[in-house]
Amino acid sequence: LNIDLAPTILSAAGIDIPERMQGKDISQLYIDDDESREASNHWRKEFYYEHPQLFSKDSIPESQALVRKQFKYFYWPDFNVEQLFDMTIDPYEEDDLIGNPGREDLIAEMRSRMNELREKAL
Repeated sequence: LNIDLAPTILSAAGIDIPERMQGKDISQLYIDDDESREASNHWRKEFYYEHPQLFSKDSIPESQALVRKQFKYFYWPDFNVEQLFDMTIDPYEEDDLIGNPGREDLIAEMRSRMNELREKAL
């Protein structure tokens, strides 16, 4: 993610990464030593992103999402619409699962987690 670039560069330069910085030093993903391999096992498994409205809500509306390897949960605040996609079987995001029975717990958990991560980003 682009939020990881600054912490990685600071780390490479030997500069402490400020606590308020959201990204992580990604060097642990490409350095081949025992410590880095162990750290990479605990690398983020999800991320929150937001995109602001551009021009108008009818052109490019605001969106927020929680992205995981298997699922992507979207929220469109201007329209109060949610979407859920299974990225393993639907990588082009064509089959919205939000209304499918049996997904209620997953949707509630992803909605809650997205809101938690959004609050941390403020």
